[in-house]
Amino acid sequence: PAQPWGAPAALNEIHPAITALGLRFADGSVKGADARCVAMMAALREVVRDYSTPPEKALGRDLPKRVDRCFQFLTDSRPHSVSMGNAKHFVRAAITNLDPDLSESAAKVEVCEEIDRFVRERVVAASDLIAQGAAAKIRESGDVVLTFGRSKNVADVLQTAHAQGKKFHVVVADARPCLDGRKLAQELCRSGVTCTYVLLNALSYVMPNVTKVRTMGRYTGRYTRHAQPCLPCFSKFNHPV
Repeated sequence: PAQPWGAPAALNEIHPAITALGLRFADGSVKGADARCVAMMAALREVVRDYSTPPEKALGRDLPKRVDRCFQFLTDSRPHSVSMGNAKHFVRAAITNLDPDLSESAAKVEVCEEIDRFVRERVVAASDLIAQGAAAKIRESGDVVLTFGRSKNVADVLQTAHAQGKKFHVVVADARPCLDGRKLAQELCRSGVTCTYVLLNALSYVMPNVTKVRTMGRYTGRYTRHAQPCLPCFSKFNHPV
């Protein structure tokens, strides 16, 4: 009979890199959709490198099942992001589309190269493109940009705009329990961007001076549950998000 993922027989099939990453997901050490996706792909690369095809089985059929079990373990540790789901499907497709005449070592090398290409083209390059496009919407001077918590994409946008010589002020709104906005404010201050840090209950006091709102959902179409309380305030002051 099938055993739950927490059962010893199932855990024995999980690569140590996946187990360690699942613990980091669970305790919040790795946050953000892009960071979690990149970390997952790095762990899956280790899974592929250490994989050895069992007797009487084919790599193209057995390894995708191993990837599915690893992905399920990570999802049980913390629900996966959309980008992680897309990455898992990409890895499965890369394995199932392998030339059956390839040796095991050559097949693993090819899959690892595909994983690296995915991270390079669909995560890193995509994030850079988003940062360049969104930074162009910030005026050369005078803008007051409000953001909530910390998103790597938003941080990249603001730092890119600052690197372009634009003069603007950032208001970082934050809330418990995570208080991720502190880290963003510290990063921006170290980069030379002027910042104001406020908690969520003071948001209505700073909104009259805000000219632009930048949140993670502005670029992905989705909002974190922590950012959702801000939306009524954004609408009240007629700030599109």
